[in-house]
Amino acid sequence: MQAWQRRFLSQHQLKRDYLSVATKLARCVLAKIDTSPRFPIIGINGPQGSGKSTLADYLCQFLENERMMSVGVVSIDDYYLSKSQRFILSETEHPLFNTRGVPGTHEVSRGIQDFTAFKQGKAIALPRFDKSIDDRIEDLPFKTFDVLIFEGWCVGIKPETQSRLAENTNAFETTFDADGTFRRCINHHLSCEYQEWFQFIDYLLFLKIESFDSILEWRLQQETQLFDIKGKGMSAQQISQFIQFFERLTRWGQYSLEDNADLQVNVDKQHKMTLACKAYRDRQ
Repeated sequence: MQAWQRRFLSQHQLKRDYLSVATKLARCVLAKIDTSPRFPIIGINGPQGSGKSTLADYLCQFLENERMMSVGVVSIDDYYLSKSQRFILSETEHPLFNTRGVPGTHEVSRGIQDFTAFKQGKAIALPRFDKSIDDRIEDLPFKTFDVLIFEGWCVGIKPETQSRLAENTNAFETTFDADGTFRRCINHHLSCEYQEWFQFIDYLLFLKIESFDSILEWRLQQETQLFDIKGKGMSAQQISQFIQFFERLTRWGQYSLEDNADLQVNVDKQHKMTLACKAYRDRQ
């Protein structure tokens, strides 16, 4: 075990067995990078609490320490519109867009601009979003990178089919979106500017979870950690309702990405990872 790996395990409070699968996965990613054009973008998709941010950090540290690469990491959450921007969107398009989360609540144009500049080898200032205040904060300093890791719960997802949109997913939709207007607005955004954004991804990793029910437990753990750090956070009831915003597309992603992602990682309820039988596939 390398010194940087010991520090990583300590920082994330993980057991040593995390390294086994994570290192195999990192080597798959590295093999792809070695055969890709310069300035590759690695996408990581996974539901809330599934471990995608931790995995992104491990990949970042692996590439930095084993290959001396400069690696940038950004979450799709960092591209959330500000409070004021979401308020305007809720007034002009649909009231539910006032709540961050779904496609339509991100500054996609900024993401496309940043990714275009990265692919050209230019310095970029990655954005940051503070969930404890539900708003954007100051960007990171301008910097050039060799590799960019882009993680998020809806990263790489294709739009839903019309037949799926016809049925309510949960109590939230039954109560607040019975006619399907909101979900169709989301799907419109997903099918347009988000697909242009996701086209920048060269290699997509997909975290497949055992059960959607695990997300509430994982999300509660995240909120507890956030409260310990920031002194602010959502209650269990608020979290339970909040994740219903994400349920439709999370379920769709868990189904559809089995065929669309380059690498699948199975995650059980205890966050133990295993690589799918086929380590990675060539994108069509």
